[in-house]
Amino acid sequence: MGAESVHSSEYVVAIADLEFLGRLAAAVEQVCVGTPGVSDPDRWLFETAVIEIGSNVVEHARPRGPGPVQVEARVFSTASELMATFHDDALPADVDLHPPRPDDLALGGRGLLLVHTAVHRLEFDADPAGNTWTVARRYAVDP
Repeated sequence: MGAESVHSSEYVVAIADLEFLGRLAAAVEQVCVGTPGVSDPDRWLFETAVIEIGSNVVEHARPRGPGPVQVEARVFSTASELMATFHDDALPADVDLHPPRPDDLALGGRGLLLVHTAVHRLEFDADPAGNTWTVARRYAVDP
């Protein structure tokens, strides 16, 4: 992100469940509305990527113990990027950020490929404290 200042920012702290995804979508909407010049296509692509990563956390994150996985998401914008970071307290995940294309008839396996298409940056890090995702999409300010 460099030295760019943040224009708009929203936080979502929740259990990794379907309610979290709804709150995440609302956070993306608030940030995009609060950021002058974000085009509809940039918002749609960014929202698609953010919800896909959030869905992956909900579906695949494995809790460390008997309780649910907790996730914290920050959605924000700078003068040139829409960004989201996610951190969960799940067991460290083994993620291939560049998976092979699935067979045409496969029912899954396209999520990260879709995210790569929708954003300019996708990062993942797993450590003993959990998993961290970062997605960023540059946007051109509407005239």
